[in-house]
Amino acid sequence: MSNTSLVANLSMSGSEVLTAAEAPSGATAAARTIAITGSDISVTLDSTTTPKIEVPPVVRKVTIAGTITIDFTAAQGVALPAAATRTIDQTGKKLVAVRLSCPTTNVAVINVAPGASNPYPLFGTANDIDVKAGQTVIAIMNGIASPYGAVSATVKTLDISGTNGDVINCEFYFGT
Repeated sequence: MSNTSLVANLSMSGSEVLTAAEAPSGATAAARTIAITGSDISVTLDSTTTPKIEVPPVVRKVTIAGTITIDFTAAQGVALPAAATRTIDQTGKKLVAVRLSCPTTNVAVINVAPGASNPYPLFGTANDIDVKAGQTVIAIMNGIASPYGAVSATVKTLDISGTNGDVINCEFYFGT
């Protein structure tokens, strides 16, 4: 079996420049500027970390044509050469990280939901998410075992729907 790892780096910082009325003690814009930073994430996950990534990822560029179902017991994985196909079975594994990304050229939101049959509760039971044009949604477990349920014969599908021709890029990393 191949070795799979994920390197995730997420950093956000911002600033707000208050008006002279909001911060009268600040004589200059620099003196009225508040820096906004949070905890950055910089992590490498593999078969030796908590959580573990132990199997190849499910990676898929989905072009909407009706409702598309991803079955994690028989999902598309990356392969070499690029034109080759490879089926990945995530049975018994839990989701560790996910990235859903839509290009700015999409005309509408793309909905990602637990499947109609044998649903995988990616965002909780009966919960879904709309990914807007130009939006990326990322979820990463870091330093804890994955709280997601394991993929099984009855917990395995996601349904993706939206406007025909729109695209969503999906990456799912599984382990324990």
